[in-house]
Amino acid sequence: MWICERPGRWFSWSEFCTSSRVSTAVLASALERRPDHQAALVALCAGVLDPLRDALGPVVITSGYRTEALNTAIGGSKASEHMSGRAVDLKLGTGHDVDRIADAAQRLPFRQCITYAPERGGHVHISYSAAAGPPKRQSLHAPASGGYKARAT
Repeated sequence: MWICERPGRWFSWSEFCTSSRVSTAVLASALERRPDHQAALVALCAGVLDPLRDALGPVVITSGYRTEALNTAIGGSKASEHMSGRAVDLKLGTGHDVDRIADAAQRLPFRQCITYAPERGGHVHISYSAAAGPPKRQSLHAPASGGYKARAT
């Protein structure tokens, strides 16, 4: 059962359950059984995603909620916040620019914001958790050469 009709003003549950590796129905079923993960996605929308959409226009989630099996299959971090509904990867719907997203995010209470070079997906990973206390506000860049570097803000 869903805890609410939509997780945010601009987003639907299905947008968080889209993957090229597993069906939307499988992810939706897993998420539907986790009201705590749903609540985390609602908070992510309110704290970060809806304000980003208000500021930038269409924002497309490229990777949202993940089961542990999906996260493992795609090589995600064992501690990925995608598995608890606290993180998404996204791109702009038009005129995509990772720095534009990251710059807009600087005004928001994110935990982590990582810009990925085109060779590593060309997306922005952003996480948020109201329950984790004050925002960590870690800004990183994932260059084509690998690893992570602090991103100047």
